[in-house]
Amino acid sequence: EELTWVMREGCCGINFESIREPMVSNRLSFVIENLVGTGRVNCCKDNLFVRPLLDNFCSIYRSNQRKLKRSLVYKVDANRGVSCSVGLNRIQMGLESEELAVKDVILLTNDDGYDSILLLKLKERLTEVGYDVVTVAPAKDQSACGQKLNMNKELELIQHTKDMFSLDGSPSDCVIAALEKNNGIFTRNSYRARLVVSGINRGPNLGSDVFYSGTFAAARQAGYYGIPAIATSFASYEKLDSEMIQSTIDAVIQVIEFAWNVLPSSLPNLLRTELALRDHHHEPYESRNGNESTGIQDEANGPLDLLRAAFSHGDLLLNLNVPRDWNGKFSVSTLGTLVYRDVLQVKDTASDGRSSVRIGGGKLITMHHPKTDVTAIEDNFASVSTLNSWPETHPLQVAADIMKHSLHSCEKNNGLPLWLVSKSRDIES
Repeated sequence: EELTWVMREGCCGINFESIREPMVSNRLSFVIENLVGTGRVNCCKDNLFVRPLLDNFCSIYRSNQRKLKRSLVYKVDANRGVSCSVGLNRIQMGLESEELAVKDVILLTNDDGYDSILLLKLKERLTEVGYDVVTVAPAKDQSACGQKLNMNKELELIQHTKDMFSLDGSPSDCVIAALEKNNGIFTRNSYRARLVVSGINRGPNLGSDVFYSGTFAAARQAGYYGIPAIATSFASYEKLDSEMIQSTIDAVIQVIEFAWNVLPSSLPNLLRTELALRDHHHEPYESRNGNESTGIQDEANGPLDLLRAAFSHGDLLLNLNVPRDWNGKFSVSTLGTLVYRDVLQVKDTASDGRSSVRIGGGKLITMHHPKTDVTAIEDNFASVSTLNSWPETHPLQVAADIMKHSLHSCEKNNGLPLWLVSKSRDIES
């Protein structure tokens, strides 16, 4: 018999680790009889054509196991390509150069501009740990622009390097320019977004800040395209030093790692090609035995699974804020209460009725409640909030009975959300 060997092409090579049984995915494959998917091969050893290929794959796997856990899945196409006889075994390769070039990447954007030091340093670290990252960010500072779109305007797009673009528009404009199926940057350059990371913002995005934040808006815009997203912020306006940058990026990387690993092998509604209600949209949530769930056990199709499903569909996003003096732990948080007052300055009105108005500064009034992002930052925890991508009463909003389980944390993983760090499994679409 032939065993289907689905290869996963990572940033450095091929991942055998997750192969457990014949399976079909979506781009490239090799069909080989009696292949053991553990980095060792027990067939085709003496064939001059096959052996160097397999030896190279095994060598890459052994030296890059950590990186190859995050990898793009390709598909069996046994009806195309080259066949060669290997005794009783047969290898068929279906290679389509255009499709082979498509790879899963992180889309990185922000509202501070493409040359922000926090964005550049984050991209550098993500690349170092093995992610492919493409930046599409505003050409200049767009802070507090919210979900602004520049409708029917010509916006200048500049490609600075192979994977760095700037757009003379808002953060949401950047996400649209990157992800649109027709003529989008990713389509034209054979990229496929698996996760969108917005930030790291210079300054907090806590409580009602999310209504104004271009950083948060970019993450939400990604959700509209069916792509999981994380909004990230350094919750201080103090002058940055290397230690602050390092600490903030450490926190962000931890959340990205868990988010990446909890996702299924392929996003179930990439670019939101389907509009349909899923299990995570319905309430009240009922467990498999028909009773309302009150526990937090990680049962199949239980509340934690449904939260992961919602995240993979882009219906939930994460909002992360890291304090100046981060204590190394996270706090699962709701949004806090912030009110800005005395923010308007007006210069004297001129004789022609004109005057100059400026909005900014003023007083910040907070209401202290336990387990909010505001309180977490004051206590030097990094706040992690699981939030709906959709507005109140929207049919795609995640059901409240399911959302309440997003507030459970895992102390073994420094207080991160339980749904994010508990055992993941592929999420059905």
